[in-house]
Amino acid sequence: MGAPTSLPLILVPGRLLALPQQLPVGTFTPAPSVACGTFPWTLASADFDGDGHTDVVTTDHDGSGLILFRGVGDGTFGMGQNTFLAVQPTTVAVADWNRDGIPDLAIGSWGPPGAVLVMRGNGDGTFGAPVAIDIGGPGPTTAIAPDLDGNGLPDLVIADVSTNAIIVVLNESK
Repeated sequence: MGAPTSLPLILVPGRLLALPQQLPVGTFTPAPSVACGTFPWTLASADFDGDGHTDVVTTDHDGSGLILFRGVGDGTFGMGQNTFLAVQPTTVAVADWNRDGIPDLAIGSWGPPGAVLVMRGNGDGTFGAPVAIDIGGPGPTTAIAPDLDGNGLPDLVIADVSTNAIIVVLNESK
């Protein structure tokens, strides 16, 4: 429930393409696409609304927000739902950081300086207000959420282009 899921996706300028799941490995065919902002930077997937279908969220760097595409269940998506963030997002990672069974987001951006924004999932395809976590580097470009310390909680690992560093933030939620 709510765990990140897998769906073959291709991100091309201004478009998000879903590939049908029944194709053999190495075989691709054109698929429906949906417009996804003015500068989609990165994307992640999970069942954000709890309906059992894979949804996709993409950062809209020039539009200063996120766009959520709800999966229909047949490899296609509904229209995007925009969330304005007042920053230029560069990366998004999905994990259940607060252990409530609902996927949450961590968004790297060019501002506020030195921070990653964490948004708790509400389970209905919406997210709570962003909370800034200081990471000490102003240019996060990629984020992943492995459990690095073996405590059963996803941690946050960020590649920061401005410091040429990999920044680790350990999850110590109770």
